Amino acid sequence: VSAIPMTGRDRLYIWNHTVREFYKSPIIGIGAAGTPTVNAQQGGDDDTFEYRLNRHAHNMFLQNTYELGVIGAVLLCFIGLAAIQGLGVFGSAYLPFGLAHITAIMALCSVGYGLWQFWLTAIIAFSIVVTTVITRNATTSASAT
Repeated sequence: VSAIPMTGRDRLYIWNHTVREFYKSPIIGIGAAGTPTVNAQQGGDDDTFEYRLNRHAHNMFLQNTYELGVIGAVLLCFIGLAAIQGLGVFGSAYLPFGLAHITAIMALCSVGYGLWQFWLTAIIAFSIVVTTVITRNATTSASAT
C-alpha cells in the first residue's frame, strides 16, 4: 500500500471503512446524506479516517450503496441503464459521443468528492442538458439538409 500515492491510499482506507459500515444496514442503508452523521458519531473530522468512516466515501457509487442500501444501488443501476438506452434517440452517429459523456461522468463519480454535493450534481446535470441540446440541434440540422 505504501507505493500508492497518499490520496489514493486515503481513498482505499475510506472505501474499506465504508464497505464495513454498509454491512450494518445493507438493504435500506443508513439514509440519504447520513454519512456525515455517522462520521461525527465516530469521532469527527480529524485525520484518523484510516480507522473510521469519513464524511463522505469519495466514490458516489459506494456512498449511494452505503446510504441507500441495495435498493438504492439497484435504482442507480436502472437510472444508468436508462441513460445509456436513452442515447438511442439521437441516432447512431452520436452514440460514441454520448457513451463517452456517460463514461466521463461515471469516472468522475467513482473518485468524486461526495454524492450530495450541489455543485457536482449541478455540473453533471448541466453537462447533460448541454449535450442534449447540442446533439438535438446537430440532429435537426443534419436532417434539414
